[in-house]
Amino acid sequence: MITVVHGNREEDAPEAYTKKLEGVAAEIAGRIQEVRGFTARNADALADAVRLLVERNQMSADEARRMTALIDEVGAGVPTPAAQPATPTPAASVGPASNADASRSGFGE
Repeated sequence: MITVVHGNREEDAPEAYTKKLEGVAAEIAGRIQEVRGFTARNADALADAVRLLVERNQMSADEARRMTALIDEVGAGVPTPAAQPATPTPAASVGPASNADASRSGFGE
């Protein structure tokens, strides 16, 4: 059995590793919720940006369809299989984010 020793304390390495993974997974799930909330709050602006990119020939029609479908799914609150968090997290609010939230997450209004 592999163990990690911290001073006078000893704990199983697999248990510590599993706890670390669970913490990282929870952080990732929280970040996904932030991105989903940002997308839902800004769905119209994102859809307008996709249309503008198509008009300027900077995005193909196929890419535009995929992006528009993704924006619509997130805006409607439809979870995609890859975006479902493994652990339950509180849903992000759909209202405007505070300045502190926007600066912390990197996703401003």
